[in-house]
Amino acid sequence: KFGCQNNWMGVVCDKEKNYADVNYYCINSPRDNGKYVDIIINTKGVHYRAIYGLATNDTRGDWCNSTIFNTPEYPYELTTIRIHVDDNSIKQMSTGACVGKRLSEQRFSWVISVTEKDGILLEHDLLVNVTCDFNDAEILTVVSNKSSIHGEPLSVNAGPIQDEVILQVIDAYSGETVTEAKFGSTVELEMTYNLQKGSRLRRSPLKGVLPYNCFASSPDGTNVKQLLDANGCQSPNSPMEPFTLTYMNKIVTPWFYLFSFINQQLITFHCSFELCFTDDCKVGCKVPQRRR
Repeated sequence: KFGCQNNWMGVVCDKEKNYADVNYYCINSPRDNGKYVDIIINTKGVHYRAIYGLATNDTRGDWCNSTIFNTPEYPYELTTIRIHVDDNSIKQMSTGACVGKRLSEQRFSWVISVTEKDGILLEHDLLVNVTCDFNDAEILTVVSNKSSIHGEPLSVNAGPIQDEVILQVIDAYSGETVTEAKFGSTVELEMTYNLQKGSRLRRSPLKGVLPYNCFASSPDGTNVKQLLDANGCQSPNSPMEPFTLTYMNKIVTPWFYLFSFINQQLITFHCSFELCFTDDCKVGCKVPQRRR
């Protein structure tokens, strides 16, 4: 009737209230719109009714037009904010039409208020300072090592990007990572994530990765074969279907025959990807989320 005692919450006041966890990721995306920051707020069940950015006068401000804001009605666990940094949003920031400040050519900052009650600060409320230097931001693209072809042993060891997301070539029959194979053998592409102990992705509520714009190329770039398009869908005449199979911390394509380019002895695989923090994270061919 009178609510819970301080630092307790829940229907019968049996859950200890904890501070929210906040992680953010500054990204140089290979997509056309380029730069963005993902802000992930794990509220740990606390009902924060007011999550917003602060304007320059420390009052509640508006999000830029391209910002994507998602928060559940219940149980309030996870709020995600994606702030795109493009020409339009930079112009809005400069006029004060939306939250955010440009510190230099490639550096931007935001202050995010995470509060239970709008207009006041309580014990477990947070003010989060977010700063991104896009000169040093992560690029969500993974590239395999060069691979020899045409019937000779095929080296398909794949290299990591940021040591947290790895693209590998897998033998379709054994399920093992391929270190040597032959042209025409059946393989799958596999992407694994959350592998490193202590990594930021492992500590965050990451639900998965969403690959797109996958292609194969010769090392000099003169030969390119598009495999998946910007929506993660199979490109015309591509031998590889979209990533559809999901296991613990990994996603896999259906098998396909390892191919080559005319008069080329080496091949490289590339995939771009997005990070996904929501429970409806479904890998495969789909239209990107609409902005608002």
